[in-house]
Amino acid sequence: MDGYKQIFLSLVLVIGLAGCAGHPVIYPGKMEPGSRTYSFAFSVENLFPVYSVHQSVSPKVDLNLHVGVPFWGSGFSMTYLAKGAPGATRFTKINAGYIYQQNQSVELNIVREWHNRTSTLSSIMFGPRITWILKDVRDDKALRFGLIGGLAFRKHLLLETGYTYDFALSTFKKDPDSNLPTGHHPVTGLSVRLVLMGK
Repeated sequence: MDGYKQIFLSLVLVIGLAGCAGHPVIYPGKMEPGSRTYSFAFSVENLFPVYSVHQSVSPKVDLNLHVGVPFWGSGFSMTYLAKGAPGATRFTKINAGYIYQQNQSVELNIVREWHNRTSTLSSIMFGPRITWILKDVRDDKALRFGLIGGLAFRKHLLLETGYTYDFALSTFKKDPDSNLPTGHHPVTGLSVRLVLMGK
C-alpha cells in the first residue's frame, strides 16, 4: 500500500509542479459584443482547475479574467481580433495577459484560427507564443519563445498544447532550496490542457 501511496503522491507532484509557468485561456472564435461565457481549464501547469470569465466588449476585443485555486493560474488577459469579424471562418487573434504562478509571467500569443461553428471540430488554432517570466522561484527572469496549438469541439471542449524554449540555456534550472523548476527549466515551457467551455 505504501508503494501505491508514493506513486500517487509522485503523480500529484508531477502534475502540479511540472509546468510552473501558466498562460491565459484563449477562447475559440469571436463572441458577439456584450456577450459573456465561462470556462474551466485543467492543465499540467496547475494542480487545480482555473476558472475564467470571458467578456466581449466590442467587435474586436474580448476581456478575460482568470481565477485559480488558491492563486496559481490567476490573472487577466485581452484578446484582440486583428483580422476577421464575428461570424467569420478565419481569424487572426492577438492575446496578451499576466498570470500569477510559481514563475510569474506576461504572455503574448498570435493565433491563426480556422473556425466552423456548424462542424463538430469547430476551431483549429495555431501560432507563436512569447513568455516573459518576470519572477521565477529564484527571483530571476527568463524570456521563452515557442508555439501553441489547439482543437475546439462545438465550443464545449478545447484541447490545447504548446511549448516555449529558453534560448539563454541557463544552468539555473532548479531552485536549490525548494527544488522547483525555475523559469529556465525545459519543463517550464510545457503546456497541455483540457478546457471545458459553457455559458
